[in-house]
Amino acid sequence: MDSSNYNDLKKLGVKNLVKLGDYGYNSEDVPDPYFFNGFDGFEKVFEMIELCVQNMLKSTNLNN
Repeated sequence: MDSSNYNDLKKLGVKNLVKLGDYGYNSEDVPDPYFFNGFDGFEKVFEMIELCVQNMLKSTNLNN
């Protein structure tokens, strides 16, 4: 989800909204892997998602 999606959801009244990137990579948006050349983009995005999800689970104590 990028800033545009985030802002649209906020306007619709979604509360407690966070972006996955808030849990890693200095709050960067997780990019669309098709914006990269070749398969490298998919690997980078997977690494970003994996790290952010791990951090999110740690922060919510769901990773026991």
